[in-house]
This record gives sequence, structure tokens and C-alpha cells, in this order.
Amino acid sequence: MLNLKQQFQKRMGFSLLELILGICLTSILTLSLYSIMNFSLNITKLGESKDELILNGRYAIEYIEEEIKGADKIISTKKINSFNTKYPKNFGFIIMQDTKDIKDKPTNDEEYLYRYRFISYYLNGNVIQRIACSLPTPNYPTISYLKGHNIICESVISISESNVDFEKGLINLSITVGNESGEVYDFKSTLYMNCLLDY
Repeated sequence: MLNLKQQFQKRMGFSLLELILGICLTSILTLSLYSIMNFSLNITKLGESKDELILNGRYAIEYIEEEIKGADKIISTKKINSFNTKYPKNFGFIIMQDTKDIKDKPTNDEEYLYRYRFISYYLNGNVIQRIACSLPTPNYPTISYLKGHNIICESVISISESNVDFEKGLINLSITVGNESGEVYDFKSTLYMNCLLDY
């Protein structure tokens, strides 16, 4: 018994084989954990990318719908000289809003003086941009007045299926968004124009 105790005390460290085996097992466990963590991060990023695309497309459709619903007049882009030449990828309409009621404001109010708002949208690369101007009269603006270029939606692939049927009084909005991963989402809406039309 004493002899075994002395042999055990002599071997207090690890042998080379035990050390290599320990390092291998630790490496395998670490790599497995790293792979699981990396996979989880990639899945999270894909989910966030998908959510961002969906939110982006929905926001654009809803934003444009709200402005159409607030329109006092929908004007064909053909009514503004050079509009279709300068912005060839557009939705085909310009929204006119009367922002003030004559009875509510005195004529010296600056906002009241520029009460007619003209708004339109176009595709620039992969971004839908909003252009607008405010005028004191309902006379149509020239192309140089329409400015702003506010970004409404990014990662847009196409708006080519969007169109305006002035005879039936319908606007068909269609926005296709996508990303580098190949995910593509279509957002569509049809609105009835219950305001004045000029085409």
C-alpha cells in the first residue's frame, strides 16, 4: 500500500499523451461552440435583414397611400413639362393638396400663402424618392420647383407594375424590394381616387 502511494506521488503531473488529448477535446468543444454561436448570429442577421425589407416596403406603400388619400387633385405627370424626361421611373401621378381652409387663416399667414402642395415620387437607382413644392396658387409648378428628394424606401428592385388608370380612377401601387441574399418581396395596393383628376 505504501509502495502505491509513493508511485502516485511521483506522477503528480500530466503525461504528454494526456496533455495532447486534453487540448484536442478542448479545441473540439470550443470549435463546436463557436460554430453554434456563428450560426445563431447569421440567422439573427438574416431575420433582421428580412424584417427591415418588409418594414421598408410596407412603410413606402402606407406613406404613399396616406398622401393619396389626402389629395384634393391627382394630376398626370404628363401635365408637367419634362417631368417624365427628368424622372423616367415615376409612378405616373402628382398629388395636389390644399393645406389650408380659406375661412381658417388670414391672408398674411405665410403658410396660408403657400397652401397648395404638389407631391410626387420616383425611383432613383434602388431608392424611392419624394419630391414636393408649395405654391400660393393651384397653378401647376414647373419641373424646377419640385425639389426635396426625401428618401421613402431603399433596396427597391422595381416599381414597373405601378400604374394609374385615370379613366377608372384607380392607382395601382407595386413596389418590389430585395437584398443581396436574393430575398425579394412584393408590396401591392390599389386605391380609388375620390378627388379631382387631371389627365
